[in-house]
Amino acid sequence: MLALEHLLLEAERLWLRPIEMGDAQNIDTHFTEGVTKYMFPSPNANLIETEGFVRGCILKRRKQEDMIMTIILKDSYDFIGLVGIHRIDTKTPELGIWIKEAAFGNGYGMEAVHTLVEAFDEMRDFDYYVYPVDSRNKPSQNIALSLEGVLMSHKQEIVSGDKTLEIDTFHIPTLKGEINHE
Repeated sequence: MLALEHLLLEAERLWLRPIEMGDAQNIDTHFTEGVTKYMFPSPNANLIETEGFVRGCILKRRKQEDMIMTIILKDSYDFIGLVGIHRIDTKTPELGIWIKEAAFGNGYGMEAVHTLVEAFDEMRDFDYYVYPVDSRNKPSQNIALSLEGVLMSHKQEIVSGDKTLEIDTFHIPTLKGEINHE
């Protein structure tokens, strides 16, 4: 099985590399209320909490459960956000993405998710990918649709007293072109 610690993925404009402790400051700075508007998590309270999140990501990677990758812009090495594939020890892993607000509208999220799916399709034998996204988050909806995602369910979920999500769950076929629900 491939050691995920050393996985480096190249896209047209981006590098994807495993999250590391050195990313904590950028994550803490850029994981804002604007970024999390349509997401389950809220911004971390402080850098110590963010460092705990990064440590957890590294531990799950070592256990071959999750793979969270830092998105870096190739031409400037700027931090763009994180892309992840959760539950890689199952046949139906879950995709996730967030991009810093200053990088919104450039298609980086779509490029990163496509790159991650292509790589994991070659490395693993999944039935399909699960991609939950708030129905009001059109850029994330477009990522699911660009990968031929099939809308499987919709539910309203109260995250906190003032935050309710409208979650559409897509099943995205593997690049073999199939969704195996067996």
